[in-house]
Amino acid sequence: MLNSFVDQVRNFAIHPDTGWISARVTFDREQKQMYRVTVSAVDHGANPKSTNAVVMVEVLDKNEPPRFPASYRVFVTDENIPMGTVVGRVLALDGDQGK
Repeated sequence: MLNSFVDQVRNFAIHPDTGWISARVTFDREQKQMYRVTVSAVDHGANPKSTNAVVMVEVLDKNEPPRFPASYRVFVTDENIPMGTVVGRVLALDGDQGK
């Protein structure tokens, strides 16, 4: 979770008039699932008052394609091997949560 103001400014922008919170970066759920943003509001009175609120931003999972850790593999096998003989193994990794 975000704990420092520097991280909040780097990842999010808040429009001072509308309050819209927008992303300044592309998020990746596999890297970080939840962000904590502290929002401050200050009035324009003679003796200005302020208050803070914590906004939690959850990054939803997008179904991304699996990947192969090695981009190219070559398996070598003898001719005339029996049917069903294992000639190699490939592995695909899926970083998506629960997939």
